[in-house]
Amino acid sequence: MNTISIHVPSSLAHVYEKANEEKKMKAEQYINAWLQSFLSKKSPDERLFDIMGAATALAKKNGLTPEILNELLKDEE
Repeated sequence: MNTISIHVPSSLAHVYEKANEEKKMKAEQYINAWLQSFLSKKSPDERLFDIMGAATALAKKNGLTPEILNELLKDEE
């Protein structure tokens, strides 16, 4: 992964510097996702389908099956 620099207000830089490592990591993840979406040449529909595909792959990797999902959703009724 590469590092880039962007200009932010000094108040934001101060808050970021004071944040714990977990918050900094989450901020980086959000910023990376936003930049990727903002700079993408794909249509909003294509980006949505990419996100849905990634979410599906992650769910499968973590053991979520259609049967488990149905059970979870049934419990919410």
